[in-house]
Amino acid sequence: EGSNYLTFVSRDGIVKRTALKEYRNVHKSGIIAVGLKEGEGFTVNVPMPAGQGDGEFRAIFDEVVVPIAMAYRPQLVMISAGFDAHKDDPLAGMGLTGLGYDYMTRALMKIAAESAAGKMVIALEGGYSETGLQD
Repeated sequence: EGSNYLTFVSRDGIVKRTALKEYRNVHKSGIIAVGLKEGEGFTVNVPMPAGQGDGEFRAIFDEVVVPIAMAYRPQLVMISAGFDAHKDDPLAGMGLTGLGYDYMTRALMKIAAESAAGKMVIALEGGYSETGLQD
């Protein structure tokens, strides 16, 4: 599926979720979907066309994910790391490398350090290439 989920939790328990997903698996909801009705603003889905790699993910992080997270000031950062966005994954069509995952992880570690006293949880969610998981 080529997806990565990030969850930010505030002091009052409000959850904001960001998802970077391969475009073919995202509802036709525009460039960035932000939730509906009472949930508006608490979900940010960023659909990305197949083939996107380190540079495109970095740009989305720099221009969308980090500014949203820093404005939200989370007290906990949770990452569901989908390594199916790796370039060697046989099921998805994305082009991330270990360097791209490293950049995103370090950006999230910085958010956690500046806003959440370093509190961060990372869980492996998927990935179907041994090479990709080792990268």
